[in-house]
Amino acid sequence: MRTISKYKFKWLRIWKKILFFFPLQLLKAYFKYHQTYLLIWLLPFFIILNNFGVTFGIPSLFLTPQYDGNIGLLSFLFMGLATGSFIMAFHISSYVVMSHRFPFIVTTRQPFLIYSQNNSTIPFIYILLYIYQSINFQLYNEYITFGRSLINILFFIIGIIIFILFSFGFFYIIVRIFPLLHSKIRQLIEKSFLKRYLKKQTRKKEHKINNIYAGAYGPENIELYIKGFFNIGRAKKFNHYDKKILSKVLYGQHLNAFYYIVLIISFIIIRGQFKDATSLILPAGASLLLIFTVITLGFSLLYIIFKKWTLIVLLIILFTTSNFLNLNNKIYNSAYGLNYNKQANIDISK
Repeated sequence: MRTISKYKFKWLRIWKKILFFFPLQLLKAYFKYHQTYLLIWLLPFFIILNNFGVTFGIPSLFLTPQYDGNIGLLSFLFMGLATGSFIMAFHISSYVVMSHRFPFIVTTRQPFLIYSQNNSTIPFIYILLYIYQSINFQLYNEYITFGRSLINILFFIIGIIIFILFSFGFFYIIVRIFPLLHSKIRQLIEKSFLKRYLKKQTRKKEHKINNIYAGAYGPENIELYIKGFFNIGRAKKFNHYDKKILSKVLYGQHLNAFYYIVLIISFIIIRGQFKDATSLILPAGASLLLIFTVITLGFSLLYIIFKKWTLIVLLIILFTTSNFLNLNNKIYNSAYGLNYNKQANIDISK
């Protein structure tokens, strides 16, 4: 009996470690609290699995992107860069929205990096499916050789890696290289009209952390997490940390995320001003992913202000923006070459 109880206790401990594995807890948090992120990923998954827009050839825009009219290394590189931007937007937006639920990450040296590694379950599945679907599409629809398709996929992966390295470099290198600029911007923000709002948000963060300490808020119980490549770490206890320190660390990371969001959105807007330049016309699939990136980053910005009302506010903004853009466009379907400004003289008496 003692032997049976011993093995039973051992299996219970193993099951507890699996159940409270950080990536699984993040997935649970998405299903429980923030289904919006699952919806954001739903459309790209449907597209690459040929379950959306097949009649219009939308999957081919993703699986065999074209740049300058050709399916090649550059087109897959740009597709990889766009995919990397979408993945990082997902990580950053999720980090801003959900990091306070997992305060143990503050005990690590690089909280955002650890969070992103453990938050990569959905992106990793997407990349694997994309590689499989793209190779099949290249082989059987575009009649590209297997070796060539592998090289294309290699450039796709390189594009993802380049953008991810750039993003983490921004978080952990650029901000440290320019600490004076960072402090000046922070002072300007805190002295502006946002000062009262930021203080209010900090108090809310501290209140949530207090609830976490009390065990009344969030899936805070984490046993194991992905520490690095093929390296699993045990989550440290955070109860002995000062609550204000936890709040301060999260606030600093969120401020860095704010800089990054503004930078990426500004870059996309500036790039849009040169949309007529042939060399800057991205593959259509990459452009769609950039739209998803902007929506995801915009969601995180709005969440900082509107919290639970974010989705409704985002829908209102999208609806209002689309109507504003079409406000002066009275002709929705026009034939090329016809002058719609000239009034036609039609005699219907005959």
